[in-house]
Amino acid sequence: MKVFLNELELEQLESLPETVGEILDQLRDEISKNGKLITSIAVDKDVLKTDSARDKAWKQHSSEVERLDLTVEEPKYLLASGLTDTRDFLQSLRKDLTSTATAFRLGDEATANNDLARCLDDLQLVLTGMSAASRLPGVESDTESLRGIMISSNPRLLPLLDSMYKAQASGDYVTLADGLEYDLTEIADEWISVLNHTLRSIATEKDMTLQEV
Repeated sequence: MKVFLNELELEQLESLPETVGEILDQLRDEISKNGKLITSIAVDKDVLKTDSARDKAWKQHSSEVERLDLTVEEPKYLLASGLTDTRDFLQSLRKDLTSTATAFRLGDEATANNDLARCLDDLQLVLTGMSAASRLPGVESDTESLRGIMISSNPRLLPLLDSMYKAQASGDYVTLADGLEYDLTEIADEWISVLNHTLRSIATEKDMTLQEV
């Protein structure tokens, strides 16, 4: 079995373990020692995207596999990529919050309620992205401010969302619109500011070519 790391073929392992899973464990240890992370695994050009595919591949005997491809990247690059996507998505969500508030003020309840549901789903995606980035190994110092803003905003965010749900249930669309346009966008602006600050810090440290922040 041939092993490729970022398209470069590695030298044959001195003692090849029996299963693909054992080989990956051995390679992962070496890669981690160099401060990098495995971001993609492919067995015979088939990228493992699901848990079931990974479980099946892990149990395969090395003699049954011709080629094992690993994609490896530095944690800071992964962090920058993830935070850029989250920042851009959050900026789009901020605009949607304002337009949804406007729809409520204009009495377009059907459109506004549908847009509100989508905004709240998108908000959860943003929180998931920020949380995942804050827990990425090897970049703890870079994500300190991100963890801080998430902790500090929780005491405001949770009561705000609760009050918005209650306002929607009671038909108090003025209060709901105010929560969207002023309170929730204020929190979003704080998150965007921290994301931009983190991205600028990473770009300076790693001399990356990033989108203007």
